Order: sequence, then structure tokens, then C-alpha cells
Amino acid sequence: MTEFGGVEKEAESLAKDHPDQVDKGLEEAGQFADRETGNKYDKEVQGAEGAVEKELGGQDQGQGGQG
Repeated sequence: MTEFGGVEKEAESLAKDHPDQVDKGLEEAGQFADRETGNKYDKEVQGAEGAVEKELGGQDQGQGGQG
């Protein structure tokens, strides 16, 4: 087991307890990535956002990064 195992579980727990903050953070991170790459990797960024949302329990608050 890696030395970050406990931190990973704690982060996941916090994320599940604060889904609105996670969604906001994902959206802002996606917008930042799109802005910095000139939207060159838009599909990849959206895919990553979706993967994170799915991993955290399918917080279906939209796609994030849209806008």
C-alpha cells in the first residue's frame, strides 16, 4: 500500500461530503485548462471531468467546464 492511501480515502470522503465545492473546482479547473490550451484539448478535459465525477459517485450536476 502506498503512503498516500490514508490521504486518498480522506480526500474522497471530503469530496463526497462537499459535492458543490467539488463541482465548482472541477468546472474552474476545466475552464483553466481550456483557456491555457486554447480549447485544443476540450474533449479530453471534459472526459477527465466526467471521470472524476463518476469516481466520486456520479455527481450529476452537469458536465462542468461548460461556459
